[in-house]
Amino acid sequence: MTQLLKACANSREPILREISQGLLDRRLFKCIEGTSERALLKEYERRLSVANLDPEFFFAEDKPSDLPYKPYDPYEENQDSLILVEDQTGKPRDLAALSEPVAQLSKTYGNFRLYFPEIIRQNSEQKANKNGNENN
Repeated sequence: MTQLLKACANSREPILREISQGLLDRRLFKCIEGTSERALLKEYERRLSVANLDPEFFFAEDKPSDLPYKPYDPYEENQDSLILVEDQTGKPRDLAALSEPVAQLSKTYGNFRLYFPEIIRQNSEQKANKNGNENN
């Protein structure tokens, strides 16, 4: 594998060369927690373009969605899985309708991660520090 990366690091193809050199030199993509806001994604794509890095190859987004358990879903078609309790009038009601903490358990939460070369993050931090110093 190393020999392949070394060969690719000498390629005439700039994208293949940059990615191979990055792997060989341990300049791996960095991850930040982000949001899926289109404006933020466009901003990182713009920063990559300014750095002459093609966003198609040097930018990735990921939203892990695997859960270690099946979340409680009060709207599931299979009504056998509902947890019914009696309300104050004695009528059976879904537990999620009566308890805010249980209702929160039925919501799906996820992380949104952005991956790109570290130089993009460093440039972002430098600009943020520079802007912060100008405001002082």
